[in-house]
Amino acid sequence: MDPCVYVVENDTYLRGWIGKALVKAGLEVFSYPTAHEFLECCDLQRPACVLIECQIQGLSAQELLRLLVDRRSVI
Repeated sequence: MDPCVYVVENDTYLRGWIGKALVKAGLEVFSYPTAHEFLECCDLQRPACVLIECQIQGLSAQELLRLLVDRRSVI
């Protein structure tokens, strides 16, 4: 399975802009407006990079990263 990039950003415009730039660079991109939606939908066993908004709503970026480690994600 090829790696992908997950973008977690609540600003619709910025999330779209980042996603388009990454797709243009040849990457597969999945975008989410919240950390909770990301956790519900992402494949934790797929190699990936996560771009997380520093001031994300709900879970903080640090909390999200801690959850990924706790769930033994390869992300």
